[in-house]
Amino acid sequence: MRERALAAALILFACPAFAQSDDCTSPDIIVGTGSFNFAPPTTTSSGFDGGGGPNGCVPLTAWDTFWSWNAPSAGTFVFSTCGVLSNSVISLHSGSNCTALCLEYSATGCLAGSVASVTLPANEPVLIQIGGSIGPPGVGALEIIAVPNALANDTCSSPEPIAGLGTWTYTRTGHTTTAFDGGNPAGCSQASSGPMERDLFFVWTATAAGSRRFKTCGEETTPVISVHLGADCAATCVGTGSNDSCSTSGRSFVVHGIQPGDSYLVQVGDWIPGAVVPTDGELTVETALPPPPNDSCATPEAISGAGSFGFDSSISTPSGFDGNGGAPCAGVDHNRDVFFVWTATADGPWQFDTIGTTANARMAAYDGSDCAALCLDFDEDGSGGTAPLLVLNGLLTGDTVLIQIGGWDAASVGPGVLNVGPPVPVPQNSTCDTAEPIAGPGMIPIHSIGAATSGFDTGDPLCLPGNSGLTLQNDLFYQWTATNAGDHRFSMPSNATTAFNIYVGAGCNATCIGSSLGMVDFLVQSVDVGDTFLIQLGTLIPGPLVSDLSITCASNCGGTADFELLCDPANAHFQGGYVTLGPSYDASTLMFPLHLDAANGPASAFGFVLVSAGANSGSVLFNGVLCLDLPMGRYNSQIAGNQGLNQLDSLGQFDANGDFRNISGTAPSTAGYGFDVPLELPFTPPGQTIVPGDTWYFQLWYRDQVVTPGDTANFSNVLKATF
Repeated sequence: MRERALAAALILFACPAFAQSDDCTSPDIIVGTGSFNFAPPTTTSSGFDGGGGPNGCVPLTAWDTFWSWNAPSAGTFVFSTCGVLSNSVISLHSGSNCTALCLEYSATGCLAGSVASVTLPANEPVLIQIGGSIGPPGVGALEIIAVPNALANDTCSSPEPIAGLGTWTYTRTGHTTTAFDGGNPAGCSQASSGPMERDLFFVWTATAAGSRRFKTCGEETTPVISVHLGADCAATCVGTGSNDSCSTSGRSFVVHGIQPGDSYLVQVGDWIPGAVVPTDGELTVETALPPPPNDSCATPEAISGAGSFGFDSSISTPSGFDGNGGAPCAGVDHNRDVFFVWTATADGPWQFDTIGTTANARMAAYDGSDCAALCLDFDEDGSGGTAPLLVLNGLLTGDTVLIQIGGWDAASVGPGVLNVGPPVPVPQNSTCDTAEPIAGPGMIPIHSIGAATSGFDTGDPLCLPGNSGLTLQNDLFYQWTATNAGDHRFSMPSNATTAFNIYVGAGCNATCIGSSLGMVDFLVQSVDVGDTFLIQLGTLIPGPLVSDLSITCASNCGGTADFELLCDPANAHFQGGYVTLGPSYDASTLMFPLHLDAANGPASAFGFVLVSAGANSGSVLFNGVLCLDLPMGRYNSQIAGNQGLNQLDSLGQFDANGDFRNISGTAPSTAGYGFDVPLELPFTPPGQTIVPGDTWYFQLWYRDQVVTPGDTANFSNVLKATF
């Protein structure tokens, strides 16, 4: 059972594969529709392009392979490599050998694979060519699908009837694009890049009252779901779904206030123009939580005085309330919003903000306690990030204020917090001679609300504004003292408006040594115990900065990093020897605390890095031994895409010398070798990071090729790292 759980956690597979022809003169013959496994030949590109022509076939970059296939009947056929682990491209040519002419070329359609479609007469010969876009396409399968001629639910006038709770399977292969939007392109279409592509329709009838979630799961592409009130093309848009946890591509939308007998037109499509993607999925209708009690301006939650008050806008509905048209609230769309009525417990100014809320929020304040209240003020980024901040002056004890919190767009929803209290005082460390003292490694909260602009830069061209002509606005100062020797990194999460200067020395007489813009990431080398540095943080445009400054020891820190090899030696691979995973620090990797190198690997094999908080004696899995405990994380493209952090993708390939090199498009690594381990961890929920004192275990999974029974996998030794 343990081995099964580990295999499921990795989502690895070893499909049976066979060698294919790498020459258009003698392609392998395949027949009919279905799935055809392949492994790329270890050769270079054939250079064949079917004559190029208007359909755009080009010589494939590496390791291309060929099949000869005849259309089993007249119709449209879809060719897909969506199950391939690395990037692949497809060319289809009319003919059966090197005289064939280009029909269709595709390098897109799903995460790593490609999709192409052609309409053919019966028995038409097609030469199928598959290759890599940045390297060999890896082990996978070619899917050939016949598109059905009759698509009953292809239009809003002929939806498939469903009712109640349940799950219904569908395929959008072969469906057309209808451009239906329920009369609201902004709400139920994508106005910036055209209508929903290849859509199909269900008409759902309610059998009971309540709230329902409509969700689509299981597709390999980027589906979208829109819900419309009505049963046919006269239905009106209710809204378009956002991400759902059912899968990486899942989407869902919640409708409240449903009554028995109500009908809703459910539309499923995707946003990828041009590609005909094989899209098998499931539409599920399930019971959803009702909206929160404070969903309306008529029923706000009563709060008073100072404090932090939680809310969840993910289950609320759009109210459309704007303070009866008063500026600056007039016409502001808060999307799914919640309401509080707050009572002042003391005279004076009060501050309202949503700092600590992940969603990109909007907030308005109104004079009153219900839907008759009038606009006082509105904000959406006063905290310097995605959190609004309002300060209301002149309030008296007993005054009531209606607070409305919503999202910047329909997807900017979720749990959050409303913070109420006296206005944050002007920071005392807003000048170079009043810098706040800090010391050693750690995380320093930065909160520059109320800070002025000092204009300090020492006149040195290395620091702003000399470095770029840009002035630090609303800046703060910190006097940092080193508590241990070594190279130290100063970093802060990416923010396009953040600005950073660092000076060696104390106070206003310190000397500039460098600056950073956007994502703060600066390495100071050869620091001695007791050395002092002046840190200046601000923004490029007026506005406060709310974030955390991380100070970590990067290398040569007198024992602050400790390493140990476990499960060593690892199992040998098919070319002999075993893959060794080892640590090194490199001052050029400014963004990362640790660099991993992998050596002695099988040439051309792919792999990626795994991480866990624990290790064990190991479980035999495939050709190797996995020594990491669950839960474990994978630094791969799927995780990187889910979290929006390219540095979480460690996918690489062993070169001819057996050294592990990163692949173009993945996280950059030192000199192109190995993997620079980031501070961020590839775990759910996102946001977890490596902090000083942590111990983490790393192991490399890689493809291990044998002749029989087919390609499989193996593992390196384990590196234990204490940071």
